[in-house]
Amino acid sequence: MNAGPESLVSVIVPAWNAEATLIETLQSAAAQTHSNLEILIVDDGSIDRTAEIAAEFCASERRARLMRQDNAGVAAARNRAIDAAKGEYLAPLDADDLWHPEKVERQLRTFAESPPSVGLVYCWYRMIGDGRVTEPLWAPVIEGSVFPEHLKCNFGTGSAPLIRRSALGRLRYSTELRQAGNQGCEDWLLQLYIAAEHDIACTRAFLLDYRQSPHAMSSNAGRMIRSHIQMYQIVRRDFPGRERRIVERELARWRVRHGLVQHGEDRWAEIVAAFRKAPLVTGKEVLTFYARWS
Repeated sequence: MNAGPESLVSVIVPAWNAEATLIETLQSAAAQTHSNLEILIVDDGSIDRTAEIAAEFCASERRARLMRQDNAGVAAARNRAIDAAKGEYLAPLDADDLWHPEKVERQLRTFAESPPSVGLVYCWYRMIGDGRVTEPLWAPVIEGSVFPEHLKCNFGTGSAPLIRRSALGRLRYSTELRQAGNQGCEDWLLQLYIAAEHDIACTRAFLLDYRQSPHAMSSNAGRMIRSHIQMYQIVRRDFPGRERRIVERELARWRVRHGLVQHGEDRWAEIVAAFRKAPLVTGKEVLTFYARWS
């Protein structure tokens, strides 16, 4: 079915200890100009007022539904909502991010104007903190068959995509990262799986505010580095031989970074292993690191 005003969109909101930001996030979903939504909130074992806030929102918003589970991580929470979703399109929304009112409408329009091969539409985003934009705006337009390019560049973020349900199929967010203590790259990994089989399109507008927080998953630098390493290892395993040079180069890049933030003999073992795979990348990363701290 073509995207349009009648299309049901399932908004996927995983929430863990999100009492400080959740209501503003949910209000930004409910305020969408595309009104045919279901808003599926999964409380992932929160120990603050997250579930209470979500329940109050659901009591006043007929399109919203709350599900609760023991803490199992962001991927499992998203997957729980996806399995319950009825929409033709899925729109993940992290519990601390904010949508422009026209986000869903404009992304559906992009789908309608794109060929059926498009499985995911992303939009541009602004990094915000304390009510202001914190980083220079970045507006990449990477469209079509983008799997190789997406391996090198994460041009979206968790709350940016609108995903065609038929393109997702049986794909789900990977729980392997959480199981290894490496949460962080679940969004990127799922988008790579979709990009491996489908085209990608861009809605060329800043329709998402991506909130920076000292408590956010992405703020743990060491874990995020490990998450990148494991993500590329999963890609290498699940797509054997496909874009192997890019995968090995990016693996080397993140292994160097991991080595540089460690101490003792382990750091050099990691760096030497990366050098053997990609000497130019390794040298550049080492020089950049020491130049930053010199």
